[in-house]
Amino acid sequence: MAHRLRQDRRLASFDPPGSTLTIPNFISPQGDIVGLYLDGSSVSHGFVLSGGNYTTVNFTGAPGSALTGLNPSGEMSGYYCSDPACGQTGNASTNQEHSFVVSKKGVFTSFDPPGATGSTASTVNPSGAIVGSYDTTAEGTCFNSCQGYLLYHGTFVTINFPAGIFTLVGGNNAPGDIVGEYVDTSDVGHSYLLSHGVYTSFDPPEPSSPLERPGSTLGESSWVSLLTPRALSTDISGRRKRAEIHTSTRHWNA
Repeated sequence: MAHRLRQDRRLASFDPPGSTLTIPNFISPQGDIVGLYLDGSSVSHGFVLSGGNYTTVNFTGAPGSALTGLNPSGEMSGYYCSDPACGQTGNASTNQEHSFVVSKKGVFTSFDPPGATGSTASTVNPSGAIVGSYDTTAEGTCFNSCQGYLLYHGTFVTINFPAGIFTLVGGNNAPGDIVGEYVDTSDVGHSYLLSHGVYTSFDPPEPSSPLERPGSTLGESSWVSLLTPRALSTDISGRRKRAEIHTSTRHWNA
C-alpha cells in the first residue's frame, strides 16, 4: 500500500484497483502521482493518479512496465522490463530494463545509452532533459554495475561520481541540477548533487538504514532521489492517518 502526504499534512493511502503492490515514484507540484503497481498475476504496470482518476500506462509488447516521472507539459519517463514483475518479486538479477519517454500526445519512444544492455529513466524535467541509469553487463539492469546518464536534445552524457564504483541517478530539476547515489570503494553508499558540472557528496546527519543494493552488502549509506519520492511510510506527529481516495480507472497502452 502506498501513501502520500496531503496538503493538510495527513497521510493518505492509495492503491490502483486490483493492485497487490504499489510503488509511487514521483509527485508533481499539482499532486499528480506516477509509479508502478503489480496486479494479481504479479505483472507490473505503470500508473498515473490525477484528480482521483487512475490511468494504467503500459509499453506495448513488454512483459512489465513502470512510470518514474512527469513534467509540467505532460511528458512522462519510465521503463519496461523483461521480467513481468520488473524485479519486484525476486528476479532483479536477470531483469533487463529499457528506458522510455511518453510525449504529451501519448507517443512512446524507447531508448538506451550507446553500449548499454539496459537502462532506467528516472525523471524528465520541464526542458525535456531525461536522466536515469544504465548498465553494460549481461546481468539485470544496475544489479551489480551502474552508471548515470543525461539525455538532452538527442545527446547522451554519462554521469559517474569521481572514484565511485556504482552511480545511480535519482532525478533532475528545472535548472538542470541532478541528484542520486553512489557507492564508494569501501562499498558504502552516499548521496550526491551534480550542479554546474560540480559533484558534491553528502550524507544525512544521522545515518539512514543500509541501502540494500542487490548483490552487495553495504554499510551505512544514504540515498536521495530528487522528484522521485519513495512511498511515504512514516508517521506524522506520531499519528498515522488513513484517508480514502475515491478513484476511477482507465487504461492506456503504447
